[in-house]
Amino acid sequence: MADSPSVSEIHPTTAIDSHGQRRQPDGCKRGEGKPVFPQPRERTPRQISDVASVLGIPAAEMTPRLHEAMTILFNDYDRVRWDLQISEQHAFRLAQEADEHSVLPILNRRAFIREVHRVIDYIRAEERFSCLLYICLSDALDIKGTQGLAAFEEFLKSSWGLIREQLEEIDIIGLIDPADFAILLNMLTREQAAAKGRQIAEALSASAITTTWAVLPVDPKVDAEDLLYAVEGETRRPDSTQ
Repeated sequence: MADSPSVSEIHPTTAIDSHGQRRQPDGCKRGEGKPVFPQPRERTPRQISDVASVLGIPAAEMTPRLHEAMTILFNDYDRVRWDLQISEQHAFRLAQEADEHSVLPILNRRAFIREVHRVIDYIRAEERFSCLLYICLSDALDIKGTQGLAAFEEFLKSSWGLIREQLEEIDIIGLIDPADFAILLNMLTREQAAAKGRQIAEALSASAITTTWAVLPVDPKVDAEDLLYAVEGETRRPDSTQ
C-alpha cells in the first residue's frame, strides 16, 4: 500500500525498527560491554592553530598563553563530549534491556503495551487504523515441562523466525506471555489482518507448530491493556480462527 506510513511516522519518539526490534544509536553495538567510541586524543598544536583560524583569531594574536588556554579548553570539551557519548550508550543499553524480551530480540509485554498506547494516540490524531493479532503457541508449555527450558527457548526462537518471515516492515511484535505473540498490524483492515493470521498459522503448521490465534481492530476508545485482554480471550475460544 503506497500510503502506508513508516514505523517512524507512527512512533516518532521511539527507536524501534521493523518487527519491534529496538534500533541501535550511532556508535552503539548491541551486546557489547565496552565503549565503541574511541577515547579522544589531545589536540595537537596544529589543530589548535586551525581552530583559532576558523574562529577568526589572527595568527599574530595567538600568544603562547592563549594557545595553552585554548588547548586546555578544547581537550576538556573533547573529554566531556566523549563522556556524554558513553553515558548515552549506557542509557540506551539499559533501556533496551528493560524493553526487550529475555530470549528473543523483540519487545516484552511492558514495552509492547506502550507501543499500543502510542498507536492508539496516533489513530486518534490521524484517523488511521490498525489491528492486533494475537498468536498462542499451543504446545510451548508442554515442551517446557517435558523437555526443559533450553528446548522451550529454541522452540520460541524457531517459531519467532517463522512468524517474522510473514511480517512487513511496519508491523510491531512482542512476546506477551511465555508463549503468546502479539503483533500490531498497522494500516490493515480486520479482514486483511485475519488473512495475515491465517498465513502465519499455516507457516507454523507446516513446521508442526500448533497455534490458536485471533484478531481485533485497535479501538482508540479501549485502553491498551483491555484490548490485549480482549484479543487474548478471543484467542482461547475454539472458533477464534474461523
